[in-house]
Amino acid sequence: MQNGFRKKKYHNEPFIIDSDSIEKGGPNVQDKGLISVYVAGPDGFSEATRDFMDLRLLPWLRGLGVRVINPWEMTTSAEVMGVYGLPHGDERERRIDELNMEIGRRNLENGIIPCTFVVANLDGQEVDSGTASEIGAAAALGKRIYARRSDFRLTGEVGAIVNVQVAYFVRLNGGSISLTLADMQRRVEAYIDELKADGYRTIA
Repeated sequence: MQNGFRKKKYHNEPFIIDSDSIEKGGPNVQDKGLISVYVAGPDGFSEATRDFMDLRLLPWLRGLGVRVINPWEMTTSAEVMGVYGLPHGDERERRIDELNMEIGRRNLENGIIPCTFVVANLDGQEVDSGTASEIGAAAALGKRIYARRSDFRLTGEVGAIVNVQVAYFVRLNGGSISLTLADMQRRVEAYIDELKADGYRTIA
């Protein structure tokens, strides 16, 4: 066990890459792998935020040449409807519980653990509980987190942008909470440049 999680080797797969299309940090820098980002947030729950995610956030990240790990794409609507469409009863409840646990496992083992860093949406009257959980897990694993809270409603303790524990987890490994998308973009792009200089790579 390490950091409370199972010790296991993970890969940023599946991904087929032409070596000529990879942008590297320099000729004398050891290759540390493709940069990947886990997208934490409740954006998939509503039409308005889903459009923001699909039309602005994800295209920007993919345009940076990083592998985007989006939990909303890791579970299909067919899987969900196949379970929720079952007749009410014990079997339906059992299958829903199994699916819930499988979604949580996928998000952790196929998303948060193998990612290089995390971007998170903290908007809402309160920070989404699932997003807060993802941030806590990522912080415990040593991941840097870049978060955005453009929602001007007050939340959290006095003097805190959000709940102090969430804010601590975000900043634990050098991350930050931005008040605008533009500021978060600037910070993320600067971090990607740092990673490339340190031997990580992007898709050119």
